[in-house]
Amino acid sequence: MSVKEYSWQQNELGEYSYVEVKRKRKIPSALVSGVVALAVTAAAIAAYTVFILPHIRPQTVINQTVSENAAAVPSGDSVSFAGLGEQLADSIVAIPAQTTGGGFFSQMISSSGGSGVIVSADGYILTSNSAIDGSSAAKVRLSDGSEHTAEVVGIDSRNDCAVLKINKTDLKPVEFADSDSVVSGMSVASVGRILNEQLGTTLTVGTIGGVSRGVTLQNGQSINLLQTTAATDSSAGSILINSDGKVVGIVTTMISSGVDGIHFAIPSNDAVQVLESLINYGVAPSGLVIGIMGLDSDYGIIVESVSEGSAADKGGMKAGDLIMKADGVVVKTISELNKLRDAHSAGDVMTFTVYRDGETVELSVTLG
Repeated sequence: MSVKEYSWQQNELGEYSYVEVKRKRKIPSALVSGVVALAVTAAAIAAYTVFILPHIRPQTVINQTVSENAAAVPSGDSVSFAGLGEQLADSIVAIPAQTTGGGFFSQMISSSGGSGVIVSADGYILTSNSAIDGSSAAKVRLSDGSEHTAEVVGIDSRNDCAVLKINKTDLKPVEFADSDSVVSGMSVASVGRILNEQLGTTLTVGTIGGVSRGVTLQNGQSINLLQTTAATDSSAGSILINSDGKVVGIVTTMISSGVDGIHFAIPSNDAVQVLESLINYGVAPSGLVIGIMGLDSDYGIIVESVSEGSAADKGGMKAGDLIMKADGVVVKTISELNKLRDAHSAGDVMTFTVYRDGETVELSVTLG
């Protein structure tokens, strides 16, 4: 009769259990001999492959590996952008550099100029904030040579985007692609408009050198960028397109690589989020304000004051509240709270769990 043995064993969760110890069985000698023979045979084949086979077959051997995602990374030789410059010409505008004002009672306004892209038939235009340099108005020149005064609907300096509006209808807007589908090595082209009417629209072909290039700005905020070798002379406000002629990015001059031939663009998904927020709510996603003054603590954020009429005020937040969670996430610092806020767009609802007068209260705050 065999005697069973037991021992305590611990799993990956740290839990202990009392289990039977399995006895090892002796390996038959015949099996050992078979394994040794197999090992000797494998060694002989390896030696033949390395030392003998190369001398009895051609030296040039081409190994071809076909990736399942190969179609998503087209090479420059297999992609054509022919005709896309002309096809998009009516959707690209020029933004002339301007210097106006001056004198004792007037303000000097200047802008560097660049390109922009029509995003709606009724006159909304997306460009780079660098192209207008914070001006409240700008000039826009269409493909037919006509010039229009544009109102600056709003800007997002963090993402280097600006939205303009001209009083004109029946315009030809561009289409946006999903920038999450952009991959390194993908062929793209940058399209912009040169102010010299004889040159008109320009198209420069290049490739994507990197996606989700995180860049930290001087204010501590970070943005994601596409890195590309494609750029136009008009630079700021030009668009980056795929081989279907759809926009995957907005070229920015806010960030410089310091290396010739390397340029950056705001991904189209980020640009569209800014665009919709500015048009619908008049504020950029990065400009959202909850409306509180608070102190960091080990237990949460202590609300010192709530701005009258702010999003927090309308949501029922009060001075003296202790914010324990925002969007279901434990927060103890204003920095943590701002990071959650910046993930939202205007019109989104943030949820807060606050401690007030010995009770836990759930609040909903609509950002705007």
